Amino acid sequence: MATPHLRKPRRAEEQRPVERLFQHYLIEKEISDRLRNATRAQRLELYSRAYDELFQRVADHPQITRKSTADTRRLEGRVNMLRPFLNKNTRFLEIGAGDCALSFQIAPLVKEVHAVDVSMTISQREWKPENFEFHLIDGIDFATADQSIDLAFSDQLMEHLHPDDACEQLANIHRTLANGGRYVCITPSRLSGPHDVSYYFADAAEGLHLKEYGYLDLVPMMRQVGFRGVYGLIGPSGWNLLVPGIALGWFERLVMFSPTAMRHRIMNSGVGRTLLGVAVCATK
Repeated sequence: MATPHLRKPRRAEEQRPVERLFQHYLIEKEISDRLRNATRAQRLELYSRAYDELFQRVADHPQITRKSTADTRRLEGRVNMLRPFLNKNTRFLEIGAGDCALSFQIAPLVKEVHAVDVSMTISQREWKPENFEFHLIDGIDFATADQSIDLAFSDQLMEHLHPDDACEQLANIHRTLANGGRYVCITPSRLSGPHDVSYYFADAAEGLHLKEYGYLDLVPMMRQVGFRGVYGLIGPSGWNLLVPGIALGWFERLVMFSPTAMRHRIMNSGVGRTLLGVAVCATK
């Protein structure tokens, strides 16, 4: 099969040759098809194996190789975003922790840090903070006790779940939170997708973004499992303006039914990226 041309401009952080990008796309699509067609019982085994296989077969995957100035700034931005929710008594949970860089940055600010992931391939570190604990999970359930967490956080996680598992994972997050605890969830907007490697070769996510979301999807899902307040986080890092998620959902609906060219302009504008990012803060 001939390697196709890139359908969209190369992202600034992506330097791999087109051939390697296309090979990554084919491998990720193959693995994602297995997950999409698996039963629930099969998925609980496949989540971990899928990412171990991906990182073994795609040795130049950005999550393994990329450590750039942009990544450092992004990490600092995430810490600043979460800082208003943290204190020395906070019990913090990072879901889909990857290399655990964020958890390590948060550790000095809080009482406990729990990091969970389906793969240990990129979480191997020789040194760990004393108040840090890593848990290998099946992708849906967690190794943390009921009401044992004050702030849960995930970044680029929801889109990797099979849609049939998303509500169950949200219910488990709700279960682990203490009363008044919060879950901050960042996930790429489906209105500006796809955001996985399919970006270069397809119009919709075909890789390990099994479903991309918006506020219209997440607000009712979070309310369904018991979260009381569901807000969008708007504003610069360290200064969080909480906007009702339902209001952002209505803005999404307006953008969704706009002409294609207008929708693309809105989603590529600063206002579109800020309002429809998607960053959700849900309170138990």
